[in-house]
Amino acid sequence: MEIPQIALIHLAAGCVTILAGTLALASAKGRRVHRWAGIVFVAVMLCLTLSGLYLSYSREIIFTAFLAILASHLVITGWFAARRKDGIIRRVEISALLLIMLNTAACLAVGLHLSIVGNDAPELPSAAEYFIVAGFSGFLSILDFRAMRPAGLEARGRIARHLWRMCLALFIAVGIFSGGNSNILPDFAQHPLILAAPVVAVLAVMVSFLLRVWLGRRPPAA
Repeated sequence: MEIPQIALIHLAAGCVTILAGTLALASAKGRRVHRWAGIVFVAVMLCLTLSGLYLSYSREIIFTAFLAILASHLVITGWFAARRKDGIIRRVEISALLLIMLNTAACLAVGLHLSIVGNDAPELPSAAEYFIVAGFSGFLSILDFRAMRPAGLEARGRIARHLWRMCLALFIAVGIFSGGNSNILPDFAQHPLILAAPVVAVLAVMVSFLLRVWLGRRPPAA
């Protein structure tokens, strides 16, 4: 079967996103390699989410559209968190807040609809999964609103915000790749434990970095 060109772009963007994200995590924070890997990660991640939105629309899979919006919000706000000066609120941050609030409301509405009328296709996401995404999107909305206060965030808070949002964006990319595109991998690599390993590794690295930020004597460079 011929694969649509947009699907190939989406797959290529996903592979580059995972490689760039991994390099950014593995390299020394604040150094040139980390910064350039981060730039590539953000750029290709946005390409991944845009192509994901198109594929979600063309295939009428609305759940992945909500995930794409969530991932794009994480990577945009995570990127600006490391570069935001206290007391300065950019228009993109206000736009990101409105976007994630809209994502929360729409995802909640779909979940309520499914819980009332039922799900005719058991293979599709359930109402509970929509509620989970809506709940997390709402949680991000609250954090974004608090971060936009005039006092802003202290250095540790901004670095922590940068780290966990970038890591969760990578977590979504790795999770979707492992769950939906693992068929392109060799047979031995399709074992559930092998597919779960990178997903768990991203979360473990995120927790490790956050502990270093909050327990260290001074916050590391972004």
